[in-house]
Amino acid sequence: MLLENVERIEVVRGPGATLWGANAVNGIINVITRKAQDTQGGLMQTGGGSEERAFGNVRYGGKWGEWGHYRVYAKYSDRDAYSDSTGAVAGDEWTDLRGGFRLDWDAAQGDVLTLQGEIYDVNADERVDFYTLEPPYVSIANGGIDFSGGHLLGRWQRKLSSRSDLALQLYYDRTQRAEGLVQVIKPLEERRHTIDVDGQHRFRLGRRHDIVWGLGYRLSRDDISAGFLLQLTPPARSLQLFSAFVQDEIALVQERLRLTVGTKVEHNDFTGWEVQPSVRFLAKPRPGHALWAALARAIREPARVDTDARIQNIVISPDDPRNFLARLLLVEIRGNPELKAEELLAWEAGYRAALHPRLALDLAAFYNQYDRLRTGEPGLPVFEEDAEIPHVVLPVILDNKLGGEAYGSETVLDWRPGSQWRVWGSYTYLVLNLQKDGTSGDPLSEAAEDHAPAHQLALRTSTQLSRSWNADLGLRYVDKVTGLNVKAYLEADVRLAWQIGENLEISLVGQNLFNGDHLEYRHEGLINTRSSRVQRGAYTMLRWGF
Repeated sequence: MLLENVERIEVVRGPGATLWGANAVNGIINVITRKAQDTQGGLMQTGGGSEERAFGNVRYGGKWGEWGHYRVYAKYSDRDAYSDSTGAVAGDEWTDLRGGFRLDWDAAQGDVLTLQGEIYDVNADERVDFYTLEPPYVSIANGGIDFSGGHLLGRWQRKLSSRSDLALQLYYDRTQRAEGLVQVIKPLEERRHTIDVDGQHRFRLGRRHDIVWGLGYRLSRDDISAGFLLQLTPPARSLQLFSAFVQDEIALVQERLRLTVGTKVEHNDFTGWEVQPSVRFLAKPRPGHALWAALARAIREPARVDTDARIQNIVISPDDPRNFLARLLLVEIRGNPELKAEELLAWEAGYRAALHPRLALDLAAFYNQYDRLRTGEPGLPVFEEDAEIPHVVLPVILDNKLGGEAYGSETVLDWRPGSQWRVWGSYTYLVLNLQKDGTSGDPLSEAAEDHAPAHQLALRTSTQLSRSWNADLGLRYVDKVTGLNVKAYLEADVRLAWQIGENLEISLVGQNLFNGDHLEYRHEGLINTRSSRVQRGAYTMLRWGF
């Protein structure tokens, strides 16, 4: 997304399923773009460096008739590859080309019409551990992912009165994706069409109730051909999602105490009807201070890969110590049509305060209870004697036999020492405990509790050095991830910008400056993508507004 088109980014803690629906489990990142009338005139950006090898953006906005405004834009980026565990090139570079538009028509009668769309073409490279039934059984394979498509969104809003408004939105998306390895002739190909319709009505009832309700429908049609690792049965499928929600914000005590209750009801093709309610309290004991608490349920519904897939995951040689059969062993992950939705019940509480006109504090704590998390249950081995290379297939069938809890806290301080200087600091703490039930044979699922850092700290500062110069500095510390053998690291990013006149700016950016490279995560999943090490980088950027 073109960052200059963004008005704000909202990070919503905890489950947001009451409004956003299934899969809004641990948090929401809500990106709100600017209206076309707020992006008038021209903008050009270009630059490049060591990791961000080359990039360029162009945008132009103008007026459309008496009531309308428009903008058009295009964006290109070319990113270099990271490094692998040996220090060699990881082969994960990618390029991205996209362009789009937005039209807004804002009539005096209270009708607001929006039409926006985008098309894109992306090429991304990757390396995976490629398993075969012949020695050496595993090798490093170079792969590529080409995906392209576009979307179109139309929205109509009407202000019915000072206490009521109505909105209707229609969205269409088309995606085409091809993924393959140089060792394999036939790539995995996916074509998907999605249509989404949403309606929403907000109104005030009396002096205390602010109610919003809505209906939605989504149709997603895919066609997925067999590839080197993944097969889906059936290869083409249409999925429907029906939804309805209602939320009431109740002013128990005007300006002092508020209660918000609501629920979303959905019907999906995997698990049927799902209900996701929430209740939230907000108290303001005095100006500038707020206490809040929330209780909510959210679910993660199964995806096609969870129910319909067969994945060739790993080959284990006969002399491998892990091989309990002493025969050539192929581990095959299989979807389960009876899979249930993963469930979360979340308890949250927090305190926000303006401690001083220049200092704000935000404290939050949570306790999450998870149930029916996904596991991989070993099935009965099958000897493929008639295969070109005889081997044993060990099926691993997905199931819901894991539960657990997570708890933690977050603290944020926002300090403004001067009118041109701002400092943010944050600290997060996380503990995750997982337990499989007594019937599970999954030897790996509980280890996921060690796949996240317990401690994270961040410090950012932004200051206006002079009339023409400003600087930004970010420091972050991330604790070790013991289950993935990822060491703790401390990193820094810095930006120095020179404003040349009113519309021209040159900036220099350095990223990950403390280490030549470092590992942030180690991939462990159904597809054996090799992990990359994030590298130190720098780039320059020229920005011109006209």
